[in-house]
Amino acid sequence: MSKIFYSKVIGKVSHIRSSQFTKVFIWDILSKGVDFVLLPIYLKILSQEEYGFYTYLLYIITTASGVIKLGMDTAVSKMFYETNTYNRGKMLFSANSVWFIFFIALCSLCMLTGVDKTLFSYLLNISEYQYLSIRLFVFIFIFFNLIQTSINVFFVIDEKVVVYQKYNLLRILISNGIIIGLLVFFAKGNKAIFRLTLEPLVYLFSFIPLIAIVLKKMIFKIDWMAIKHGLKIGLPMVGSLLVGIVFNISDKYYLQQSQGYDILAIYNLAIFLTLPISLIFSTFQTVWFPKFVQVKSFKKRFEISNRFVINLIFIFLSILLILWIGLNACIFFGIIPKNYLPLIFFFPVIFFSKMAENLVQVYNNFIVVWGKTNFNFLISVIFSALVFLLNYMIIPVFGIWGAVTILLLMSLLRIIIFFLYVRSNIYGTIY
Repeated sequence: MSKIFYSKVIGKVSHIRSSQFTKVFIWDILSKGVDFVLLPIYLKILSQEEYGFYTYLLYIITTASGVIKLGMDTAVSKMFYETNTYNRGKMLFSANSVWFIFFIALCSLCMLTGVDKTLFSYLLNISEYQYLSIRLFVFIFIFFNLIQTSINVFFVIDEKVVVYQKYNLLRILISNGIIIGLLVFFAKGNKAIFRLTLEPLVYLFSFIPLIAIVLKKMIFKIDWMAIKHGLKIGLPMVGSLLVGIVFNISDKYYLQQSQGYDILAIYNLAIFLTLPISLIFSTFQTVWFPKFVQVKSFKKRFEISNRFVINLIFIFLSILLILWIGLNACIFFGIIPKNYLPLIFFFPVIFFSKMAENLVQVYNNFIVVWGKTNFNFLISVIFSALVFLLNYMIIPVFGIWGAVTILLLMSLLRIIIFFLYVRSNIYGTIY
């Protein structure tokens, strides 16, 4: 099916060797597929409430890491190809120094003022004393996320992504084997907290060989021009990331406040199970975008993009059917605890919302090419305000069904707006 899809919709992509693309795709699926294999084990070890707390805190940590990065991962990806071989070492050191110094300054500010204590205890609905018991590990986890992003970007731009993915697969298997063993035999009390204290330490230790490879490529001299250029590229993205916090956090915040961590666990699990959408879309987008840019006529680009979306919808619907049948089987046979049974009823709704959320990027390609990123930011601000208001009003009353309905409606509305905006710019009308 994939070969037919490529030949009919995408065509031949000359500058990407198919064998290399296939290797990247396969290893990407294997490394991310491990999370699916390990999921039932963690669902058995952690109680439903613990799983809800852990995944919610992880969302907060991941979102915070994206902001603290200051967009320097995107800047490095762009500047790497604009810099000669010698200066790349200085550029890598300088760009990574920016987010590292910012992270240290932010941690120092938190320790001095206690602002994180107030913020996290409010978001997590726990006492400040409880947060202080995990504060250090939250900082370490954020630092690990920052390191992981930098390493991932380096191996992609240095065209060693397959080597990275092979090591990453082995690292994930060994690290999680250690964590699961310690959770089973030594965890006492709240296992979510125990897992939180283990993971960043084990993961950081497992990254030492990769960190060493990246450090060897660096030249430890500051390149002020690279920093200035990097911040010029990266800082505008921080605004979008800050706006995006509303999308990532507000629904989960109001859900756990009104329904508790048990219900939040089911909601977060449903979102996690949509991971194949972003994995497959990002892979196809990698092949699709260069071909998209090569087409001269925007009308032709729009027609091909629409066919591309239709083909992806059929692929995603096939995946939904497989996942939904597999989910039912896992709950029926006890592989996933029966406490998560409500998941099977609203999982398709969340799947459709995530599908629309990814497909909007196809039409965003036009906006990127036209350089109209202000439109994207404006839409993000408006939608964030609307989502926040709807979450505040609806989730406390209608619970999880309110959350999934808002998620679906906002995703569908967003892709419709992008579709009509692109169409009006090309044809002069939305009709």
